Amino acid sequence: MSPTITFEQWEERKEEILRLYIVEGLALKPVMRAMRAHDFDPSESQYRTKLKKWQRRKPRNHHQRAPRPAQNTSSTIASPLDFATPSISQSSTQPGALLVE
Repeated sequence: MSPTITFEQWEERKEEILRLYIVEGLALKPVMRAMRAHDFDPSESQYRTKLKKWQRRKPRNHHQRAPRPAQNTSSTIASPLDFATPSISQSSTQPGALLVE
């Protein structure tokens, strides 16, 4: 079980924790390692609880995450021909008529 951390201990380190986590964008584990080097060793759940109480969240950057693959709801496998685009050209015999080849 993690030791009880007093309100004062959290407040003394709040600025440093938020700088590492929000400003520098470190993940929580590296923040915990950095703070452990300063003899401050709460559990991960204690950090998460405190960050929630402080109402601090990292801004989400949707461009950093890989897109989720589309789920194929069909039971058949698509072939490359299913995605082929027909070639469209104008007919030389009839003006304005289109031929699909």
